[in-house]
Amino acid sequence: MRMTARSFLEQSALDYVRTARAKGLPEPAVAWRHVLRNALLPVVTVVGLQIGRHVRRSGAGGDIFSWPGLNTLLG
Repeated sequence: MRMTARSFLEQSALDYVRTARAKGLPEPAVAWRHVLRNALLPVVTVVGLQIGRHVRRSGAGGDIFSWPGLNTLLG
């Protein structure tokens, strides 16, 4: 949540958001279409990396993917 909020605030200060507001778009549209869509990119990246780390640490990588030696390789 903190990462999302920080990213949202960073994106809110950029030029394309000011342009959208200057065009007269309603604030919810600016927040959803412009700011939140771009603010979620780093959040999705970190979540994907965390899922990969959890699969690796669980030791289930070889069981899930049926690749012999995968757990040793990821180790």
